[in-house]
Amino acid sequence: MTDNQFEDLVHSFCNGTLSTNEMTLLEEELKKNTLRRDTFNSVLNLDAALKEEAERFEFEDPGQSPTGKSSTKSLWIAAVLLVSFNIYILSHLIKPTENPATKEEPTQTSLALISKTLNTESTTSSKPFTPGQQLEPGLLSLDKGIMQLELFSGVTLLIHGPAKLDIINPMHINLLIGKLRCQIPSQAKGFTINTNELNIVDLGTEFTIATTANKSDLFVNDGSVFIQDPENMKKLRTLSKDQGVSWQNKSFLPYQIGENEITFQQLAELDEMQHASKFLNWQKFAKTIRTRSDVILFYSFENQQAQTRTVLNESSINSKDLDGAIVGAKWVEGRWPQKKALHFSSTGDRIKLNIPGEYQAMTFSCWIKIQSFDRWLSSLILTDGFDANELHWQLSDSGEIILGVRQTGNIFSKPVISSQDLGRWLHIATVYDPDKKEITHYLDGREVHKGKVSKTHPIKLGKADIGNWTSNQRNDHSLRSLKSTLGEFIIFSSALGGKEIREIYEKGLPE
Repeated sequence: MTDNQFEDLVHSFCNGTLSTNEMTLLEEELKKNTLRRDTFNSVLNLDAALKEEAERFEFEDPGQSPTGKSSTKSLWIAAVLLVSFNIYILSHLIKPTENPATKEEPTQTSLALISKTLNTESTTSSKPFTPGQQLEPGLLSLDKGIMQLELFSGVTLLIHGPAKLDIINPMHINLLIGKLRCQIPSQAKGFTINTNELNIVDLGTEFTIATTANKSDLFVNDGSVFIQDPENMKKLRTLSKDQGVSWQNKSFLPYQIGENEITFQQLAELDEMQHASKFLNWQKFAKTIRTRSDVILFYSFENQQAQTRTVLNESSINSKDLDGAIVGAKWVEGRWPQKKALHFSSTGDRIKLNIPGEYQAMTFSCWIKIQSFDRWLSSLILTDGFDANELHWQLSDSGEIILGVRQTGNIFSKPVISSQDLGRWLHIATVYDPDKKEITHYLDGREVHKGKVSKTHPIKLGKADIGNWTSNQRNDHSLRSLKSTLGEFIIFSSALGGKEIREIYEKGLPE
């Protein structure tokens, strides 16, 4: 698409004269070109500011004016301003684009996922370790706690902090320092761990290894391993079940594992206890949410019957009219075994709801486990239409969080949800603050984007869908289903601050 064609489409959009086919062309261009999408949002914000100025003219009722001259004069002034300003913003903001970005298929670069954590901390990780989180090749540093890591080869590692290991590929890691308990199925025979002093090659087994700068301890819990000299790859020794050695100063000494070593079973039991404690803490926090006067909607999915097709609203408003109607989605286990979640798998699955009234400010919060992005835009909550002051909260297949309010414009975050985040619980929140004229996006309790808007309007929701949306316009983006599991959904009639968003995340984190 040329720059002139793009300018014509944006101009028609601002004037409300865009046809259905032209809307499809514009959406396709915005989907594949980030620069033009940013330009489009800037144009909408400036266009809204212009229209605000035009609305300040007080047009006289022609029926009360014998000549209608005053009315006609004011109308012409507003029209000229609208046309002139649209031409100005298009000519100044739309830059020529060479070699526009094209959409590429996502690639899988991760090679392991975290399945359990117990009191883990890391000063080198940008975010807390959480179950379901996928890891790419590279250094993993654990300052304290215990982590269960599942490599895509089928190998399971129990990592005791403090530890540092370099994940080379699903069949090969370097243990720089720390202790591992390794469980290797027959499909992963040949899995290798390098330490500073030794190569340990598995022959189908479970073993424990601990290493420091000048010492390595190895104990075979089951099966067998053989040990190589890393310099010449010479086989030094083979160990079988219940045998252990300590390698120090280029020689072997007998080694016996301690009785207090944690096992996979013990970690599972501790993990279950931690889950129960976190769930009790969340229940206490949920009580405070239910009593807040600014909570319009609270779908906690707690105390729901397995066969019910209604989602109960638990806010202090406690209106049956705010209950949601489930279409297609199925009840599954939620962030804890004691509470439920809704799983959306087909293009028809959704929650239908109706929220009457207008609201000056609004905060959206949800816990969600995304399975995949199958389309450009996927619904978190979208109003049935997109009339004046109505709102759409959604995700893009690039991992952007988007809040759009008709007449205000769309605020896109940068891509913050990656393929490594699929399959784990995420907390997503967006704040619409009219006083600051800001829209702020959060992921896992952290602010990831703040955008300014030139004009704010009271928000209307009315009839809306959670987890899906179907437009009357038949184009590639008329269906916005999201393959995911939804664990919680809250709407506040106030603009929450960063500390409050962080608290919702920390109290709701399952591990």
